[in-house]
Amino acid sequence: MSADGVIFDFDGTLLDSAEAWNGVAERYLEELSVSCEEGLSLKISRLSFAEGADYIRRTYLPDRTISQVERGIIAIVERGYRESLPLKDGAEELLKLLRAANIPMCVATSNTGGLVKSALRRLNIDGYFVAVITSDEVAVGKESPEIYLEAARRMDGKVSNTWVVEDSPHAIATAKSAGFKVAAVCDRKTDKIFQSADFIIDSAKSFAALSKEIIK
Repeated sequence: MSADGVIFDFDGTLLDSAEAWNGVAERYLEELSVSCEEGLSLKISRLSFAEGADYIRRTYLPDRTISQVERGIIAIVERGYRESLPLKDGAEELLKLLRAANIPMCVATSNTGGLVKSALRRLNIDGYFVAVITSDEVAVGKESPEIYLEAARRMDGKVSNTWVVEDSPHAIATAKSAGFKVAAVCDRKTDKIFQSADFIIDSAKSFAALSKEIIK
């Protein structure tokens, strides 16, 4: 039986956006001449965008609002989303195969709607998805399964027959614990969390190969 639907993370899963986000929190604070802890960007990567902005505000910029911090970070990365960041190799082929098989798809991302939707439109793939669920709508990070559960509801799918495609170890662990089937996008297979996934995507060809697991 084919899957009820597929939920895609966006950054690092569909979009090759690592270059835009690497060290962005540090770069933002550096522009303000504020020193920060080592590994800040990695620390807040587990949070929703709003939660990460609030952590930066509370820890380093108590005189600013969460919205001001969010706007400052977005200003650093938005050009790439509007103009240049590419899809991951093989991602569009998978999307086409799933659409041809009438498999519903959603995007579920901790990023903000403005950035994600601008990239989807530029890449001409916005029409593939039943819904695009962002941190603007679900204000908790992916250590909670809420964003995946909401995506499954919008596709009228059973959790046990819905796939989540993710690249972050903590998000993979969350989706697995919630009962979803999980495909892990990773460049290396050393992390035990990746090994727990139902399918590993480590090349452009393996994106297409995933379709055989989803379409029965």
